[in-house]
Amino acid sequence: MSKELRLQVVLGAIDRLSGPFEKAKTANTRLAKQLKSTRENLTQLNQASQKLTQLQTLGGKINTLGQALEKARLKGKMMGLEMAGLQNPTQKQTAALEKQWASVAKLERQYQGFLTQHQKIRSSFDKMGISVNHADQATGHIRQETQKYTQALKSQEGQLAKISAREKHLTSA
Repeated sequence: MSKELRLQVVLGAIDRLSGPFEKAKTANTRLAKQLKSTRENLTQLNQASQKLTQLQTLGGKINTLGQALEKARLKGKMMGLEMAGLQNPTQKQTAALEKQWASVAKLERQYQGFLTQHQKIRSSFDKMGISVNHADQATGHIRQETQKYTQALKSQEGQLAKISAREKHLTSA
């Protein structure tokens, strides 16, 4: 019976000694998951900030290209009206008109490409719950969220340092 008692005492001592290690390990694991999540959120916010800049740039390109497209269409219509008034248009005139409409078609493809890109970026913001109708508000929202996650990251890193120091102290004792 004394062997059983000794075994129970030894096992009890091991449990008391290993308890703090297990708690530290569990806290470390939980905190590591939180750190990873916070870093991922910061990465997403950084990407959102870059997308917002890209969205604003695309908006400017769409406006400029839209104006150029309207001018090109108008020029094509005017050239077509001139050609209609001629009895025998020259090959050069016909080629110039065809070239103008080819230019219009190229501008239309570029314009549609920019519009599609713009809509995809807007959709990604909608999925994140960020309205980009007012770019200043969206920028403010992203900045605010970034600050929140940066503070959380600093706090989590501080907690991790404390747990690591405690774990180190326990292992040296």
